[in-house]
Amino acid sequence: MEPEKTDLNRIETPAMLRQLDREHFNPFEAVGGVRGAIESSLPALVFVIVYVVTNNLRQTLIAAVVTSVVLIVARLVTRETITYSVSGLIGVAIGVVWAGLSGRGENFYTIGLIAAGIYATAIAICAVVGYPLVSMLLCPVWQLPWKWWKQPSPGGVKLSQAGYWLTWLWFSMFALRFIVQLPLWLTGKVALLGTAKLALGLPPFIFCAWLTWIVLRPLKPTTQE
Repeated sequence: MEPEKTDLNRIETPAMLRQLDREHFNPFEAVGGVRGAIESSLPALVFVIVYVVTNNLRQTLIAAVVTSVVLIVARLVTRETITYSVSGLIGVAIGVVWAGLSGRGENFYTIGLIAAGIYATAIAICAVVGYPLVSMLLCPVWQLPWKWWKQPSPGGVKLSQAGYWLTWLWFSMFALRFIVQLPLWLTGKVALLGTAKLALGLPPFIFCAWLTWIVLRPLKPTTQE
C-alpha cells in the first residue's frame, strides 16, 4: 500500500496571497480584516499607554489581558470565529507570564522578538538552499507543481525570479523588526520597545503584502500558459 501523498493545493494559504486573484488590493483583508488588525495591535497599544501613564507593571499586564479577553467576548457575542482572538490571547498570556515572573516589562515583548528572529533566519536559510518562501506558497495559490521554480518554463522565469526577490523582501521585514527591537529590549526601554513593535508590525507587513501583490499579479497569465 503506497503512502498517502501530501496535496499542496489543499494547504490553506495566507490571506495576503489569496488576493493575487483579485483586481484590487485590500490592506485590511491581508491582515484578517479590520477586526483582525485591531485584535493584533490593540493589546500591545494598551500595554504601552498604561505603562507610560502608570509606570506600574502589574496594572499594565492586567490591562493587556483584559483587553484580549474583551476582544474574545466581542467575537462570541457576534458569533464569529474566535481562532484569531484566542491565538492573540495566548501570545499576550505568554508575554504577561514572562514579564510578571521576571518583573521586567520588556519581557512582555520577548516572544515577539524571538519569533521575528526565527522567521528571518528560517526564510533566509530556505532561500539560500533553493526553497524561497514566496515561490513555495504560490504552489497552492496558483496550482503550481512542487519545486516549479527550480526548472521554470520559459514563461515562468520572471515569476521564479520575482518569487526569489520577494522572499528576501519578507526576510528584510522580519530582520528589521529584530534588529531594531533587540537593543531596546536589552536596555529595558519598555515604552520605546512597545512603540517600535507597533510601528514595525502592521504598516511594514501591509506594505510587503501590497508590493507582493503588485509584482506577482501581472505574472499570473504567464504562469497559466
